[in-house]
Amino acid sequence: MTSNANTPDLADYILVKQAARECGLPCPNSLYPAIRSGLIESRKKDNLTWIKRGSLLAYLAQKRTGLGSENALINQQPTPALYPNPFHSQTLTVDIKALRNQIGRWLSIAPEDADVVDVTLAVFNSNKLPGDPVWLELVDASGAGKTELLRAFRGHPDCYSISKLTENSLVSGYREATSNRKKVADDPSLLPKLDGKVLIIKDLSPILAMRAESRSAILGALRDAYDGIVDEGKGNIGKVSYQSKFSVIAGCTLAVDRSDSVDKELGERFIRYRARGNQSLAKIKKSLDNLGQDVPMRAEIEKIVTQFLASLPKMFPLIPPAMKSKLAELADFTAKARSPVARDRAGDLQYHPRPEVGTRLAKELGKLLVSLAIVRGKLEPDEEDFKTIQRIADDCLPPNRLLILNQLRAQGKMRQSEIEKAVGLPDRTCRRVLDDLKVLGITDCEIPMYEENSKRWFLATH
Repeated sequence: MTSNANTPDLADYILVKQAARECGLPCPNSLYPAIRSGLIESRKKDNLTWIKRGSLLAYLAQKRTGLGSENALINQQPTPALYPNPFHSQTLTVDIKALRNQIGRWLSIAPEDADVVDVTLAVFNSNKLPGDPVWLELVDASGAGKTELLRAFRGHPDCYSISKLTENSLVSGYREATSNRKKVADDPSLLPKLDGKVLIIKDLSPILAMRAESRSAILGALRDAYDGIVDEGKGNIGKVSYQSKFSVIAGCTLAVDRSDSVDKELGERFIRYRARGNQSLAKIKKSLDNLGQDVPMRAEIEKIVTQFLASLPKMFPLIPPAMKSKLAELADFTAKARSPVARDRAGDLQYHPRPEVGTRLAKELGKLLVSLAIVRGKLEPDEEDFKTIQRIADDCLPPNRLLILNQLRAQGKMRQSEIEKAVGLPDRTCRRVLDDLKVLGITDCEIPMYEENSKRWFLATH
């Protein structure tokens, strides 16, 4: 939407609010009339959002030290006729609750997992935002409905859906000569086709069943592709190079927790959303209600999801400073707590691990947080959005570790026997998890005097 001197658009309104906050100025709504000139002047030079924002920051920074004349504006109410609420005609199109209800007519989603729709939409939408991509694993039991949810994106022009990957899918060395033998056919590699797209993988689990060499080749190719640049040497055609940025949403069964291959090869790239609800009977009844209506069901879900994504405003909300600090702490803890600990067959430590540094994780969680705010129709992320990010951070942890960490979070110091009883893990498994977390610096223990058999575990202070 294009603005004129009297009618602000949504992007302008958001820029004013963000710029005023960054410069330490209150009440961005009432400052709006004072900085219209800055918007108009910057638009003469370039209509790019970030240039407009830079112009606003420069303007407000000059006023920060002398607010005498600005105080009158701060206490002044803007004229409704000249400065209408830019959300008046836009918030109606960003109605995530209505979309959830429409999808809920066809799919049974447990209350504990109600935000799975928000998260998958936010990951898909994040592909349009600047910065490194967000890659998500959607983990649930077989037949629980994750495939139907992933099908919903097939109608979107940015979707590239695929059932499975092979070791040569992303970067292929195959070239077929044309009839005149002077030219070669198009490159069959997926990477150049994925640039700017969202790769939807129906099920990542079959990769785990492949032989080790093929599995490592596929996961290694994905690992390289995340960084946007891939250089490989092919014996028949020499070096091939690709630049390709794309997001990923991959369905996974619980088999992903039985293999450490994905965690070792891609643990730093993927974040996870793990279904927690246990409503298998409700899902079965819903599938019977939909008997014979699969085609119209999928068509309707695909249509409403595509329309919803098209209705989202083009914006990049800023994360409030206090929330940004909490996000940094969350990413630091999660990165350390999910780091692998290498042990031999006897269970002995092979080497002292160096935990993952959460820079990549922080950017993924931060970008998802911003995109969640957009999907939920907000100017900036709030506590509801951050709570969803906390849930995803927990889902990135190995399940047994999360069980124990949740107990220590709730109870403080606990004996191992108490932890075992609370989480239902056997003695050996519980001891191994506690030892792994101790090696990573996440937990610690103390032995009270005269109670050598009463070791108490607790979360280490960071």
